Amino acid sequence: TLGLKWAPSSGIYYNVMTYGAVGDGVTDDTAAFQAAHDAMVTSGGTVYAPSNTYNIAGTLNFSKSMTFLGDGFGSTILSKGAGTGDLFSMTGSFQRLSGFKILAGVAQTADAYIHYGAASARQVLDNFYLDGWFQGVLWDGIASMYVNNGFFFSGVPSTGTGIYIHGGTAADLHIDSCVWDGTSVGANMPSAGIRIDQC
Repeated sequence: TLGLKWAPSSGIYYNVMTYGAVGDGVTDDTAAFQAAHDAMVTSGGTVYAPSNTYNIAGTLNFSKSMTFLGDGFGSTILSKGAGTGDLFSMTGSFQRLSGFKILAGVAQTADAYIHYGAASARQVLDNFYLDGWFQGVLWDGIASMYVNNGFFFSGVPSTGTGIYIHGGTAADLHIDSCVWDGTSVGANMPSAGIRIDQC
């Protein structure tokens, strides 16, 4: 489908459990997720988080061409254990996040669940569910982004934004089959070259 041509080949799987994740929803699994990414060869692979609830209290810095894959947003749950700071910081190209749900472990007062930096490009975000966000997805001048089959639920009223494009010049953005619950701002998009279908 459109956008998946940007995703890296799955290649080698790096299971977060192998790198020390506990998946009990209490123990901080940030270091295990980061270790799985850091162990990856430069050419990429897949960081795999099997069905569990993971407490992520820090920021995951993903810079390599890679896929982050869960077992679906009913099965792989990331509980954001801090009220500020990004959960995912995406700074590479040819990256894909898929098959997970992010919940607010504590009240969110700043920053984003998923932050795409100005240097990131050709990103895919699909099959996801974001709940309780301050900013759901923050884009800093990203080029070439495909978002599909996403749910933005219960953001911070009057403050949070499901998708926020901030700074730079965003281009070639395609959002398809996403749902906002209507309790917060759906999307703030001061940019051009954006296509939204079936949302």
